[in-house]
Amino acid sequence: MTAKKTGLEDQGLDEIEALKAEIENLKSALEDKISAVKDAFDSDAVDTIRDKVEDEWDDLKGRIGDNPIPSALIALGIGFVIGRFIAK
Repeated sequence: MTAKKTGLEDQGLDEIEALKAEIENLKSALEDKISAVKDAFDSDAVDTIRDKVEDEWDDLKGRIGDNPIPSALIALGIGFVIGRFIAK
């Protein structure tokens, strides 16, 4: 019975080692993919997106400042609709 148990233990250890190796391979592949994604989204693209968002935000603030009463009424209407959904 000891020989059979040792054989099963060896088989189990072999499977564990194979799984460890597979995990290391997957980890390496994942790190390669992450690196590729980082390279694809270089800092110039991020800066371009950030600038576009800032420009749109400034435009929105300007529109609100130019039209404060309609902006307040729109915000009130949106708040009322959201309130109605939440109350149900």
